[in-house]
Amino acid sequence: QLRAQGPVLAMLPGSRAGEIERMAEPFAATLALLAARLPELRCVVPVARPRLAEPIRAALAHYGMLERTLLTEGGSRVALAAADAALVTSGTASLEAALLHRPMAVAYRASPLTLALVRTFKLIRVTHFALPNLLTETPLIPEFLQADVTPRRMGPVLLSLLGDTEAREMQCREFAKLHAILRRDASRSAALAVISLLPGHRIPHEP
Repeated sequence: QLRAQGPVLAMLPGSRAGEIERMAEPFAATLALLAARLPELRCVVPVARPRLAEPIRAALAHYGMLERTLLTEGGSRVALAAADAALVTSGTASLEAALLHRPMAVAYRASPLTLALVRTFKLIRVTHFALPNLLTETPLIPEFLQADVTPRRMGPVLLSLLGDTEAREMQCREFAKLHAILRRDASRSAALAVISLLPGHRIPHEP
């Protein structure tokens, strides 16, 4: 059970072993930076499968963050609902957070092989990679990719989202609009998000 007197951050380092291997350490380090500024901060981390919990625990323990973190089994919805803001590895969880109106930052580190293939063959050409940013005309969510997935980059943004700030309010307002758009035309919105990942394509926005 999560007992929090202060703000709560949901951290979602991914649902696959490779993702967690790359994301758990910078996420835990960012939590440590935030905790130094917010002593009452607590964290909740949903774990898709029990065997994925150990590398997350190890990273949290390394930065002294294990005691202030609750690891839960199963889906991310409960963790996101309990949080004031979220740090999310790119994927469908970012869309789930948006539909729950949870302010967030989205991060991703590709494996060296994947990155080399993408750069060599120019497989994907996108300006943004967070799913909600692909569905809106103006990007809403701060994104951190590869070398930018660091506490120094992500920490200040999350501090702002955990506080009573305009950045937080702006995301919440726009998420409400996005929710209405998806409810009205979910199939088309999802298809456009996929199309935008193809080389040379971008989502056409209606006037």
